[in-house]
Formats: sequence, C-alpha cells, structure tokens
Amino acid sequence: MRRAAVLAGMMLLTAAEAAASYQPTWRIQHYELEYEIVPAARVYRGRATLSVKNVSDRSQTTLQLALYRLQDVEGVEDETGRPCQYDAEVVKAPDWPGFQALQINVTLPDPAAPGATLKLQVRHSGPMLGYQELMRYTKDGIGEDFSLMRQDVLAYPQIGPVSDRDLHGNIQAQIADGWTFHLAVTVPKPLVVASSGRQVKRTDLDAGRWRYDFESALSTWRIDIAVANYQVVEDADRGLKVYVFPTDLATANHAMELIARRIKTSRAN
Repeated sequence: MRRAAVLAGMMLLTAAEAAASYQPTWRIQHYELEYEIVPAARVYRGRATLSVKNVSDRSQTTLQLALYRLQDVEGVEDETGRPCQYDAEVVKAPDWPGFQALQINVTLPDPAAPGATLKLQVRHSGPMLGYQELMRYTKDGIGEDFSLMRQDVLAYPQIGPVSDRDLHGNIQAQIADGWTFHLAVTVPKPLVVASSGRQVKRTDLDAGRWRYDFESALSTWRIDIAVANYQVVEDADRGLKVYVFPTDLATANHAMELIARRIKTSRAN
C-alpha cells in the first residue's frame, strides 16, 4: 500500500512538473459558443468565438486550433468580420497513437503583439461520435434520446496543435488560470439542455425549437453540454438543481441530498 502511494505521488509530481514546464503561446480568455443540435440528422452546427491572449514574448502571425475529427470548418473570421486565411485537415497526434483530430491553422490578418488579446470566430458543423476506441468513457454523440458534447472530445475549438503534449499542456494552463464563457444551445422541443455554468434564460424560437442560454458562474476550464428529455428538480433555498431522466425521477431528491452533504463537507474542509 505504501509503495503504491509513493508511486502515485511520483506520477502526480511528474505530471505537475510537465505542466509547469509547458509554456503555451496562446491562452483562452473567453468563449462564446452558439450551437444548434439537430438530433434527427445526428449533427450539430454553429460557431465558436474565442478570445485569446498572446502570452509569449514574441509577436504572433498564426494560431493553431484543434477540433473534433468529423467536423467541417465553414469559415474563420476576426472580430471585425474579416475572413482569415486558414487550412484544416485531420492529423494524427505524433505522441498519442491512434488519436486524430482536425487541426486548423489560422493566419491572422494582423500580427498579435506580446500581451495582445484578439477574437476569432470559427464556424463549423458535422457529426459527433466520440473517441471510444481510445477513451471508452467518451460516449459523446448526437441522438434523439440523448446528446453529449464535451471538452474531452474537442467538441468546440481548443488551442492546438494536435498533440498530446500541446493539448494537455494547454488544458493544464487553463485549469490554473481559468476563463469565462457564454453558451447558447438551440434544440427541438421538448428537449432540455443541461450544462456547466448558470442557466440565464430559455427563449422560444418557433413552434418546434427553443434556445437555452448559460454563462459561467466562476472561472472554469471546460464546458460540457448534455441534451435529453430531462426532468428538472430544484431546491431554490440551497441553490441546487438536478437533471434526471423521467424513469429516475424517484431518486432525484436522494441525489440532491447527497450533493448537499458533499458540498457541506467540502466547505467544512
């Protein structure tokens, strides 16, 4: 047991040292994600607007992004709407056997000086099938009964390039610094959207669709989106909300009690 604990500690220390030694060029400041989920076609589509900061000590003329392998990029623009030159192709990660993702190489309209922040909008669409051949837990996908889109599968653009070192190095930097977001997801009625962050409104668009809007309550490092015919159970006094399938409704109150206890214990420590 002691040996296992020592080995685990060594592994954590090694990972922490690797993250500390990684020096990103760009850092996410804010995301604006606007997506429509089309379960009947098993696709999602929309745009991601990234506010990114040049954290290097040199001016930058390019930016590499990574996106889920089956997505098609329809355009990249800067904050004024000017089209950016880019190329996008599915590439294999050189240090992660079997992992493939769409790498987007963007040429900036103007050089970004050290410390400068800029916005890029990436329009994209396509299916989502996860990476179960490599990560069995990634059952992300778009379906009529359930849809799931997460950071783990690059459902929205992230700082690249496509390599284990760079993707995880940038994630570690984001965990340390965090960023904020606004998320808008359009779905067919009566589907319900659950996401990280705080729901700010639900807007009727037409007879068959509505849009859910969320925003970050705190700085974060990931956005997760789940869509299903959820039942929502709330405890306004404790600020708790549970999304459950109708067949699991009887367990919702029990789940909420467990969550409340966990929060109380965490605050006590």
